Amino acid sequence: MVLAIALIRCYYIIIVIITGIMAYMNLWHWGIALFQFALLYLIVRAIPIQLAWNRKFFKNLIWMWLTTIGYSIFIYGYLFYKSGLIKDGKYIQVSLTDAIYFSVTTWTTLGYGDLTAPEEMRLITSIEAMNGYLAMGIFIVLLGTWIDESIKGLDERMAWIRSLTPEQVQKMQNKINPSIKINKKFFQTDYDKEECNEKESE
Repeated sequence: MVLAIALIRCYYIIIVIITGIMAYMNLWHWGIALFQFALLYLIVRAIPIQLAWNRKFFKNLIWMWLTTIGYSIFIYGYLFYKSGLIKDGKYIQVSLTDAIYFSVTTWTTLGYGDLTAPEEMRLITSIEAMNGYLAMGIFIVLLGTWIDESIKGLDERMAWIRSLTPEQVQKMQNKINPSIKINKKFFQTDYDKEECNEKESE
């Protein structure tokens, strides 16, 4: 399992380096787009492996997802910066900021329409939009799993706390501050509280 995690990270870094070089040299746009899907695939593969190894890897996976999205948007933006965009029906050479803005609106499928891609880049924009859909789906699954695991962890912790006797809690409290005494009423079950209330009413 450790080897699988290490291989996924190595593949991830290699793909990031390769796509960065290809984008800088403006080579094979289709290959860059496919490599972006490969990064998402590696995250999908990493989720069950890393969580099976240790549930604490959630934070690592979320950071991995955020890094992938940021990198993907930047790479597509750089491609649009190199290719230029169309504004008001005219081809223009945009700034890197405008290209990244267009990449964000494409990735999120907002598509304001103030800027459009030239004909040779239209399929690339469609691929980026699909990349955004898949990435958001992965994030929703990851976030839902994290919430579910957090609730389970809290339930287990509360079950452990409720299983403690007043003596055990007092013993632990004595190590922190012996002057504080534990109220045994806190450990009463609902049945005990009802019985106690009945006795008081009598």
